[in-house]
Amino acid sequence: FRTVRYSALVASLDTVLKLSAKKKQKLMTLRHHSLTSRVYSCIRDCKYDVGIKILQSLLEDGVPRQRELLSLLAYCFYQEEDYLRSSEIYEELLEMCPSSEQYQLYYVQSLVHAESYIDASRAAVSSTVLPSSPFFHQIKLLQAQAEMEQGLLLEAAATLKHCIEEDTDTVLSLAAIHFRNKDYASALDKYLDARSLDDRPIIAYYIALCHYHLEDYEMALSAVNDIIETRVEDDFEDNSCLYYNLKAS
Repeated sequence: FRTVRYSALVASLDTVLKLSAKKKQKLMTLRHHSLTSRVYSCIRDCKYDVGIKILQSLLEDGVPRQRELLSLLAYCFYQEEDYLRSSEIYEELLEMCPSSEQYQLYYVQSLVHAESYIDASRAAVSSTVLPSSPFFHQIKLLQAQAEMEQGLLLEAAATLKHCIEEDTDTVLSLAAIHFRNKDYASALDKYLDARSLDDRPIIAYYIALCHYHLEDYEMALSAVNDIIETRVEDDFEDNSCLYYNLKAS
């Protein structure tokens, strides 16, 4: 009789524990769903630092380092300009999904912004993204930027041959190479080409700067005056220090 009662008690306790574990798991799942929902709200409201804390708390709770969670965490770190942490997580994501073109792009992009130019170059060179992919052009632009920052101007020029020729960023990158080589006449030609494609205020500034280096001071001053007079107020405020520094020169 006592054995039967003991067995029944054990069975009952085991059932309670199982129910308790299921209830705990359910509560944890609900909490995780609630926190994930808060992360999306944080991203919507640009509160990336709060989103990072929530995501890190989920990982500390033992939530598996799944692709979806890590993608959000990497994105939040990138938006917070913590590019090193962002690159580390994108590297981990690439280990999970080595064929993901987006992760390859975001990984190289994070490394460039983190000023890890050697690693960025290596990552871009080893990328499996095909020329037919819409991400190929962007990766090659980032590779060229990393090479320029290392002083590898010839290599950067060769890399840009793989980019879309009529793209503004391609033209600006080629202009930057000429400018760094102090070939201001060629740089000016490229900046003028870029201006025909895009009306960014910074392009006008570099056109003026090229005129200045070519000792065509009248054209440089005219270009600066044109920038100051014609740019809308927001654009002017963003770049006014550049324009006035050039004018003062």
